[in-house]
Amino acid sequence: MHTISRFFFPMLICTFMLSTTAFTLTLQAQDKATISGKAEGIESGNVKIIFDPTNIQQEVEGELVPIKEEAFKHSLAITKNEVIDFVYKGAQIALYLEPGDDLQINFSPDSLAGTVQFESKGKAAKHNQFLQALHNQYPDNYNKEKVAAKMKSENVDALEMWLFTNNREQKKFFQEHADYAGFSEDFKQYVKYTIRYNYYNYLISYPIVRANASNKITMVQRLPSLIADEMTQELTSEPKAMVAEQYRSFLIHYITYFTSKNNDFNKFTSHDTSLDMKQITAREQLKGESYAFVMGHFLNKYAAKVKPDMAKRLYNLLEKGDKKGDYAKVVLANHQEWMNTEVVAEAETGGKGGKKSNSAGPVLTDLDGNEFGFDDLKGKVVYIDFWASWCGPCRKQFPHAKELKKKLSKKQKKKVVFLYISIDDKEENWKGAIEKYELEGKHGLSPGGWSSEVTRYFQINSIPRYMLMDKKGNIVEQSAKRPSDPSVLDDIIRLTKKK
Repeated sequence: MHTISRFFFPMLICTFMLSTTAFTLTLQAQDKATISGKAEGIESGNVKIIFDPTNIQQEVEGELVPIKEEAFKHSLAITKNEVIDFVYKGAQIALYLEPGDDLQINFSPDSLAGTVQFESKGKAAKHNQFLQALHNQYPDNYNKEKVAAKMKSENVDALEMWLFTNNREQKKFFQEHADYAGFSEDFKQYVKYTIRYNYYNYLISYPIVRANASNKITMVQRLPSLIADEMTQELTSEPKAMVAEQYRSFLIHYITYFTSKNNDFNKFTSHDTSLDMKQITAREQLKGESYAFVMGHFLNKYAAKVKPDMAKRLYNLLEKGDKKGDYAKVVLANHQEWMNTEVVAEAETGGKGGKKSNSAGPVLTDLDGNEFGFDDLKGKVVYIDFWASWCGPCRKQFPHAKELKKKLSKKQKKKVVFLYISIDDKEENWKGAIEKYELEGKHGLSPGGWSSEVTRYFQINSIPRYMLMDKKGNIVEQSAKRPSDPSVLDDIIRLTKKK
C-alpha cells in the first residue's frame, strides 16, 4: 500500500461524455457566457444546455436551443467558473467555462467525441481541448459504470493500485501538455482539485458501491486503516473546489461512509434514520458551503421519502447553515408542499401496561414497562441525556458519562439522577444499546424519533442533547454541557448544594 501523500496524481474525471454532430460554440461577457455554434449539415433541430448552479437537482431538464441552418446561439448567466453540459441527441459533453469565455466548437454529426475541435479568442479553447484529449487518452477512468464494475469485482488494494498508476500517468500527461503554460490559474486549480478528489472519491465510495450492489448485503465494508486514516476532515474544507464534480461527489461519499461508521457499519433500513444520521455527521464534519451542499443534496433527494416533520426540521437546519440560501431555495421549491403536510403522530408508549404516571409533561416508559414523568424525579438533580441507539455522536459520549459519575462522591451521587431518554422507534434497539454500552442510570423511552412526545415538548431537533433539572423539577439548563466537558461536573455539584 502506498502512502497517501503519493496519491495527488491527476485522475481527471470530468462529467462529460462526447458524441454526435458538429457545431461552433462561443461564450462572452463578464457575468455571462454566450454560447453560439454551427452544426455542420444540421439544418434544424435542437441542442440542449444543462446548467445547475447548485448541482443538487436530481434531474435538470436543461434548455432547448434551436438549430437553424446549422447555427444556434445561447447565453448563460455565470458569475464564477462553471461546468455545463451540452447535449445533442443523447450525446453529452461537459465544458469548463469562465465568465467572459469566447469558445467555439466544431464537430461532425457522425461523432462528436471523435471530431470535436475548439477555437476561442481567449483560453477557453485550450482548456476544453485538454479535457477532451484527457478523456480520449484515458476513457476507462471517465466511465463511472466501468469503475463501479471494477469496484464490485476487485479488492480495494487492487483498485488503489489501478488508481495510483493512472493518476501518475495522467499527472504527467497534464503537466507535460503543450498548452499547460497557456492555461489560466483557475483552470489549473480546477484540474488540481479534480485530480486530487478523483482519487479520494473513488476509494471512499468503494465500500458504499459494494454494499449497495445487493439488498442481501447488510453491512458496509470498513476501509483499511491506511486509507481511512487519510480521509481527514481537512479534505472537506476546500470551498474553491466546489466547481469540480469529483470534490462534490467526495463530500457526499465522505458523509455516507462516516455515517455508516457511526452506525457500526450496518446498512440502514429506514430513510428517516439514515437521513437524520447523515445530518448529524455533516453538522459535525463539514462547514460553510460544503455542509450546505451535502445537506441540500441529501434533503432534495430524500425529503419525500421521510416524514414531513423530519423533512421540515432538517430543512430549517439547512436554512440556518446555508449562508447564501441557494441550496435551501431548491429544497423549498421542490418539497414545500410535503414539508407542510400535517401528519398525526402515531408514537406508541412501547410499554407493557405497567404503572401509569400522573406527572405533567412528557410521559416516559422505563425498562419494566412502567410510565413515569419528570415530576416523579423531584427532589433530585437530574442530568438528562437525549439519545438514540443509531446516534454515533451520542455513543461517543457514553464513556465520558461513566467517568463523570465516578467523580461524584457517595453523598453527591444520592442527590443526582442520570436520566437517559431514548427516542428509538423499537424497544429492542433501545434495550439492546443499554446493555451493549452498559449505561447505568434511570432509563426512559419516548418512541417516535423526531415525532416523539419528548422531542416535540422540548423542541429538540438534534441529538445528543443534554439538560439539567434542579431539585424542584425546573429545567435550569436547556442545553447543558456534554459529559466530555469537564466543567459540567461543577454545574451538577452546584445544583446539589441548593435546596
